[in-house]
Amino acid sequence: DYAGQFFDGRTARAHAVQVTIDAGGVSVRDGAGTLLASWPADSVRIVPGHGRGGALHLREGDTGAARLVLDDAAAPMAVAHHCPNRNRSAGRLRDHWKPILFWGGGALASLAFLLLVGLPWLAGVAARAVPASAEVAWGADVADAIGAMMARRLAGDATPRYCETPSGRAALDRLTARLTAGADLPAPLTVRVLDVPAVNAFALPGGHILLFSQLIAQAETPAEVAGVLAHEIGHVEHRDPLTRVFEQAGLATLLGLLIGDVSGSTVIVAGSQLLLVTAYSRDAERAADAVAVDRLNRAGIDAGAMAGFFERLTAGGGDAAPALGLLSTHPPSAERAAALRAAATGRGAAMSEADWQALRAMCDG
Repeated sequence: DYAGQFFDGRTARAHAVQVTIDAGGVSVRDGAGTLLASWPADSVRIVPGHGRGGALHLREGDTGAARLVLDDAAAPMAVAHHCPNRNRSAGRLRDHWKPILFWGGGALASLAFLLLVGLPWLAGVAARAVPASAEVAWGADVADAIGAMMARRLAGDATPRYCETPSGRAALDRLTARLTAGADLPAPLTVRVLDVPAVNAFALPGGHILLFSQLIAQAETPAEVAGVLAHEIGHVEHRDPLTRVFEQAGLATLLGLLIGDVSGSTVIVAGSQLLLVTAYSRDAERAADAVAVDRLNRAGIDAGAMAGFFERLTAGGGDAAPALGLLSTHPPSAERAAALRAAATGRGAAMSEADWQALRAMCDG
């Protein structure tokens, strides 16, 4: 038996007690012999950070509120002999790996669900909440921002270089009208050709579409250009550009559009850079392909030409598809090419030879 002081955890009062330490554990009794506490041997813990002046501080379990203070020099030896878990700490990983693994796994699963399911769904909802006028204005700013970035990279100034000739514009407008006849688009289309030596095309928010001049130069037939344009129209129809920006840039972009800050530089730069370097999901690409095939079939244009264009770019390597190329933002696959060819019913030309030459010469004017 050892003399000690007992704090019951309910009051600050110290009780003078007699303590028994044996194989059964620690028993605490008051002066009248009344049992105040009985702690099993394997539940007795030394309280870390205490013990100044030689006193031994004990508690039951890792979080017990009651404390026992023993001043007897022999008490530590008795505790060491009978209490195997005396130095066990609640913070040790090996004591709690199962709950940590359980809750950590649950947190990772929740995060994965949010990123893969929740965020895309919320991005779609957010895109539909943006007023059409705000989306159109922002899309125009994003198009100019992309043009400025390309101009700085190629010519050292920030003036977007749009290709424009009367005959080329008329040819492009006639092709666009054929591909959008009867379409239910969220905004009127604005299709422009940007004078950039890269094989690429972008659908932007608000019905804006950019065709890079090198894409037209690399195309062997007008049906290949029509296929790419129809695919971008599919992205416009599903509002994929705005959804993609919301998935990547999140709430800040949405708030900027909803409050009318469509000219804010942060929102414009964020949107343009994201659209330049991020690819659509496979589902979004397949859905845009489906729209493209339907539009091309209705117009009587061969949809298989688009598949051939992608395959030729893939086989051509770096020269045919430079950095920021169509293959990086619209990665093709053999499955998609086969599906395009299988669904194609149109066999007619996309435009007259005169229109095709006028379109190819747009950047010469």
